[in-house]
Amino acid sequence: MGASLFRIILAICFKIIEAVCTLLTITNYWKKPRRCPLIKDKILLYPACILAEKIRKREIKCETVINTYISRIKAVNPILNAVVENRFALAIKEAKGTDEMLATTRLSVEEIADKFPLLGLPLTVKESVALQGSSHCSGRIFPEVRRAMKDADALRLCKEAGAIPLLVSNTPELCMNFETFNKVTGTTCNPYDTRRTPGGSSGGEGALLGSGASLIGIGSDLCGSIRLPPHFCGVWGHKPSPGAVSNRGHYPDCREREIWKQVLHIGPMTRYAIDLPLLFKVIVEKDAVPLLELDKQVPVENIKCYYTENDGGSVLTHPIHKDIINALRRFVTHLSSKCKVQELQLKDLQYSAELAFIKFFSIDDIDNLFENNGEGAFLELMRFLTFRSNSVFPPILYGILKRITSICLQKSAITYCNDKISRLRRKLCDILGKDGVLLYPSHPTAAGFHGQNNGKVADYSYMAIFNCLGFPVTNCPLGLNSEGLPIGIQVIAAPNNDRLTLAVAQEIEKEFGGWIPPPFEDN
Repeated sequence: MGASLFRIILAICFKIIEAVCTLLTITNYWKKPRRCPLIKDKILLYPACILAEKIRKREIKCETVINTYISRIKAVNPILNAVVENRFALAIKEAKGTDEMLATTRLSVEEIADKFPLLGLPLTVKESVALQGSSHCSGRIFPEVRRAMKDADALRLCKEAGAIPLLVSNTPELCMNFETFNKVTGTTCNPYDTRRTPGGSSGGEGALLGSGASLIGIGSDLCGSIRLPPHFCGVWGHKPSPGAVSNRGHYPDCREREIWKQVLHIGPMTRYAIDLPLLFKVIVEKDAVPLLELDKQVPVENIKCYYTENDGGSVLTHPIHKDIINALRRFVTHLSSKCKVQELQLKDLQYSAELAFIKFFSIDDIDNLFENNGEGAFLELMRFLTFRSNSVFPPILYGILKRITSICLQKSAITYCNDKISRLRRKLCDILGKDGVLLYPSHPTAAGFHGQNNGKVADYSYMAIFNCLGFPVTNCPLGLNSEGLPIGIQVIAAPNNDRLTLAVAQEIEKEFGGWIPPPFEDN
């Protein structure tokens, strides 16, 4: 199948899916959204870096912090449905142990900060990232709950740094959706409007962070899953450079380890931009530390800033909403008074959807419902249509598409796709260098109603293309749109220049205020 014909077929399929999803979700317009309770305890409003300092200095007991966050989670979860399984009793026990250690230690405050940078901080974890003893099903139904036998590498480092995990949060089945729902835990809601999705696949994390029920979290990103939930929920997420953070302990996994390292990333999600470097430094692999130079100061004045307002006019994606364009322009105007800013036209970005689609569906041996490139997917579809399947539709669709592409997609198309990605990577690396960033929309719109995003699947390509390219990306909120929903942009740099995107994120937080609490109940 040629590339042009493939593009036409893809466009037709996406339009049909969108029309069906629009009809199925139209009733959401008339539903009344529920509100989360008001945040009353100021402990919930401290950034992690400040809260950690207060714990180290014995100004606040760790047990008090953990109990405060547990109370908040219990208050919002009946509304948001973001928690798969909690470990509150263990967390309280660990908090008491932290307080006892602080009461008897001979270490100075500075030494504690150096050895245990996350000491006493509550941490939430996406269910797909292994937390020892907790559910590790990724929204999939198993005969018995699949529990993590040991911590993922990133979680082990968080615990060694003193963090206290509270729970595992909801994810779509096998992380194969841009909305967060499955047959085990159900549907997770957006704290800004419960009729809408928090995104996926790290949607449970996004909802908890956006509602003030989490402070720092660990997510994973294959096609934008650390970025879309923060975009929809008004918080921060960072997809690291390939190899910076180990992805061992993630489910689903892939037996093509080298390819998997390039496209599947575990990374930090936070409510405040200033906390991204704190958490990121903890989970970075030792071998990557000298490459990333995260302790190197990055004055914004020394950064070259490029921006582009859309993907160049893809026939598969939707236009960028004017609220997002206007917010991007406001930040560009602000930056132009501090550093060099230039608009960038990259025509090849209009092929992002096709490139990402072919790239990911050409990867074999990803854990899924089926074996041997989707064999059995059409039979499972019949079970689904007759209400006999244990799965939701997106992972079944993955199997169907995997089966179709394995039969119909010519090797020449895969080679062409990989060559085009390589050329785009070289071009962007040459432009950005070691001191440049690109500002680019995360998604064409704010959060849609539940089910609506399934009809706009190509819009994921605004994020997924950078997994293909292997660039670090930070998602940054830029306030609320005209409907009171969060919107944001991506800040992108060349590989191993994560420190640049994190520096620009903190500049955005200073200018736009960062996280804006969602509308709460009146009482």
